[in-house]
Amino acid sequence: MIKYAALATLLLTTAAHGGETLSGHADLYFGRAWMGEESATIWSAGGVGRVNVTFDQRWNGEGEIFADRLFNDEGNITSFGGAAHLYWRDPASFAAGAFASVNGLWGNGEHFATHWRVGPQAQFYTDRATFYGQAWYGQEHGVGIPDPMTEWGARAIVRTFVTDNLRLDAELTYVDINDSFVDAAGVIGAVQVNYRFTNQPWTLFARYQIDHPLEDATFVGDLQRVHVGARWSFGGSTLKEDDRNGATMEAPTRIIHFFARS
Repeated sequence: MIKYAALATLLLTTAAHGGETLSGHADLYFGRAWMGEESATIWSAGGVGRVNVTFDQRWNGEGEIFADRLFNDEGNITSFGGAAHLYWRDPASFAAGAFASVNGLWGNGEHFATHWRVGPQAQFYTDRATFYGQAWYGQEHGVGIPDPMTEWGARAIVRTFVTDNLRLDAELTYVDINDSFVDAAGVIGAVQVNYRFTNQPWTLFARYQIDHPLEDATFVGDLQRVHVGARWSFGGSTLKEDDRNGATMEAPTRIIHFFARS
């Protein structure tokens, strides 16, 4: 896990070095999860830190570190990694660029896979909404498994600003995965409400997410999660300002349960 922490730190440091405008935030969340028809309690927790630097007026570099964990008395699965984004942004109209991410996966403390993604992304702005599209290709390299699992994915996010400090998010992700044993697909849907206190750096948020496999009956059923969390921000005074001028890009950071093989 140390090498992933070092890589994530390097991504943040590289993004922040020598820039003109620095902004970012740190999130922590905790909640419950349910898988298929099982009634056993599963806990879910994680966090993400993002730093964005604007240079040459319109160009932006953003770094992320992230962690996500599902656990109960019977075991756990943990993801930890980092991402880098490079993009051009006009806060009045749109942003476009690319990202790359890498993370490790651990089951009960044992590293079992390394996962990377790379792809394009873009955002389009209106007065009260941000429309965010992202696509990627990736691979998961399992420890001791010669053939990697390949992944294609796409995600659409709509962020609606009821006020400058009250934001409603809706997300839909499609993921297709395959290797010599598995050929499967799934969708992930999520809704999130975010409220930032006026003239304060603190935001509270609540999120519901469902991972739904579309193919391959060998997978367990839906994974549903409910999270509550808090965010500390710097560099902007409102959620809308953070969205249009700050660390606005996001790599997929949560464990996709029908993807992470052990």
